[in-house]
Amino acid sequence: MAEPPKPLFDKTRPYTERPTPQADWTAPDPHATPDIIAASYSSADLLALLVLVPNVTPTTDTTPGPDPGQTNDPDRESEPCVDGPLDTRENAHGNITYFPRERFKPGPDGCRATGAIGEFNGPEDMEDGTETAWKNTPRRPMVKPPDYWNLVDKQRARGHLMGRQFGGSGDNLRNLVPLWDFANAPAMWEVEMDIASVIKQGGQKVV
Repeated sequence: MAEPPKPLFDKTRPYTERPTPQADWTAPDPHATPDIIAASYSSADLLALLVLVPNVTPTTDTTPGPDPGQTNDPDRESEPCVDGPLDTRENAHGNITYFPRERFKPGPDGCRATGAIGEFNGPEDMEDGTETAWKNTPRRPMVKPPDYWNLVDKQRARGHLMGRQFGGSGDNLRNLVPLWDFANAPAMWEVEMDIASVIKQGGQKVV
């Protein structure tokens, strides 16, 4: 026959009074806290000097480095922006002027449009506008402004600086810039149409 389990506490054992536990360390003086914090900061500053200061000799050369997308090669940076036959012509009435392109990076795709200005006295000054070509044909090549392909597919556009409504060219690289499709239409398109309606009414000069 198995013995019954022993109780958790032996009630027959006499109670012995034990002394109250005492702390075996001395509490710090609260007035010394600022000194402790100051010592911690001093240690941290010293560690930063040891770990973060690079072991290099400072340079006295103040020559600026190249901008992003550029190079220090003077031959490549000085390449002229050569305009083709379609880029050098103006519109039918000569009231639109496209500014020369400027180089912003080396290579054949490194020249960008800088601006255009037009003077309109009536609807006759808005003739000769063309859309951008979507198919590359010998008669009308597909003109792409620089960095056009760097935009997200199906969200990019070739925007006219001088809109087609005003007679702006869709073949002239001096008149085309890459931009987001929504910025091109409807954002810019709606503003251009409002201005075009004023020109068509005539009676005032619009620049």
